[in-house]
Amino acid sequence: MIRLIKHSDYINMSWKNNQGNTLQIDIEKSDKYLWRLSAATITQENSFSEFNGYDRFLTIWQGQGLLLNDFELLQNQVYKFRGEDKIICRPISHSEVIDLGFIFDRNHFEANMKILNLSQSQKLILDSEFTFLFCAEGEFQIANHTCREGDTVKIHNEKSVFIALKSANARLVQIDAQIK
Repeated sequence: MIRLIKHSDYINMSWKNNQGNTLQIDIEKSDKYLWRLSAATITQENSFSEFNGYDRFLTIWQGQGLLLNDFELLQNQVYKFRGEDKIICRPISHSEVIDLGFIFDRNHFEANMKILNLSQSQKLILDSEFTFLFCAEGEFQIANHTCREGDTVKIHNEKSVFIALKSANARLVQIDAQIK
């Protein structure tokens, strides 16, 4: 199954610690949530919400980057940390940054996040139950879905997909999740 989640369909909500807002892209929950994919805008120094029992991935969608405690997170990099970690962040250039974050219950899921910089169409082999392809730059098509900058494609139980570029280049964020 392949589903397009348009940027206009994301849900704006407050952070758990009420220090900012995020755009919720997708969430899977039972009595608690199992994972959440979201994009948060960071304009000033703040602390990340704590999520005991969860692991988190973070990358930069727009902006120069973030200082996470003592680590500089720049575009095309992925930062993994535990939900219990105390993280203070601030934009590196003191201007707005939009990050993309994936948080998941480490007791139920394994996950990975990576950046794909594409200059041509290609077949993508998938080996996990769920894959998200977030379009950070450019435009591409999968099946009959056109994914523009800021949109996400959610892929469930597919072995491969063909990514047809609709722009000269595209930067995608691939998130894979698998039930343990």
